[in-house]
Amino acid sequence: MRSEKVNVLYVNGTGDASGAENSTLTLLRRLDRARFCPILVCPFIGTFTELAKQSGVEISILDVKALAFTRGPIIFSLDMVRLLPFILRLTRLIKKESIDLLHVNSYRIGVPCSIAAKLAGVPVIWHVRDIPASKIKRRAVAWLADKLADKVIAVSGAVANVFKGEGKGTERVEIIYNGIDADEFAEKGLGKRNELRQEFGVDESSFLIGNIGQLIPWKGQDRFIKAARRTIDHVPRAKFLIVGGEVRTAWRTPRDYVECKSRLLDLVRELGMSNHVVFTGLRRDIPAILSALDLYVHSSISPDPLPRVLLEAMACRVPIVAPQAGGIPEMIEDGTAGILFPPGDVGAMCNAIVSLLMDEDKRHEMADVAYAIVKTRFSVESHVRRITEVYEELLLRAQV
Repeated sequence: MRSEKVNVLYVNGTGDASGAENSTLTLLRRLDRARFCPILVCPFIGTFTELAKQSGVEISILDVKALAFTRGPIIFSLDMVRLLPFILRLTRLIKKESIDLLHVNSYRIGVPCSIAAKLAGVPVIWHVRDIPASKIKRRAVAWLADKLADKVIAVSGAVANVFKGEGKGTERVEIIYNGIDADEFAEKGLGKRNELRQEFGVDESSFLIGNIGQLIPWKGQDRFIKAARRTIDHVPRAKFLIVGGEVRTAWRTPRDYVECKSRLLDLVRELGMSNHVVFTGLRRDIPAILSALDLYVHSSISPDPLPRVLLEAMACRVPIVAPQAGGIPEMIEDGTAGILFPPGDVGAMCNAIVSLLMDEDKRHEMADVAYAIVKTRFSVESHVRRITEVYEELLLRAQV
């Protein structure tokens, strides 16, 4: 019976699946169900909730709200009033389901969730998967986590530095890399290369270069398009995929996605790249997409905490070009496991793309090194073990 187990409530700011949600799914699927009973709270039914449900996770729908993190005590107070109904509903759910631990999947929803956890008398974990953009916001997040979180799990050293840099509650911060079952993931794309390349009109004498991520400005797809334009001057037989679409969240509006995609489409037309750039929209066959690529290019212009898509590309032995910022240098060793470039530098991105497209041996060599890294440094077994160790630590502390 569930009451004999440890009930863990996971709160997520979206019901759709993206990198953070896929990492959470990996944890939920590997969690010891003899010891832990997971329950997932999301604001709506989407791809994430459906996949979690298929994995035997109980789903509860609440109108999850995020703190705006705007400046000024008056605005902050008004925002807390807006969050109050969600806080009360979550508190009731925690008590109703006899929850033992609250696991919050983003700092953006950490404040209201922590207040609910305190009201219900249960420990709360902030799983921080983002690097706040401004110094003011980083200070606010570090201060609030120090006051409200019993434990902070940072997905990379770059994320942990948000807290260490502010000197707030650093003893509560633990770096736990996301995990992936590399062989299981890559196997899903086996035998799909030719089929996918035919779909996108690319034969084996041409190159297919991919970029995967939500269509939001900081992901830098505009830089990718500009680098693509420069690349075809050197490698005319190249096609570029932009894979991604809208992921609904508690802190973003549909208008953000619509405006971003419109700007990207306009840029493609302005640069005369309509025959070279394909927007695929959201795809669920990412292993197959990766298997079809000759090169994966990540283009974020803000520090990316630990992009899961890079783990997936590494698992599929796809050579990588990526920005040297955030948690990426913890994943990719520059010059051996891939090529890193200054964030937003279109010329450097293009040079890296061209150099790898012109050197097949180097592509294979780097892909093999990256595969070895993902197998050892980012194993799913290590990820699940370390998360459950955090759970046991907090449960033991709660008994004292």
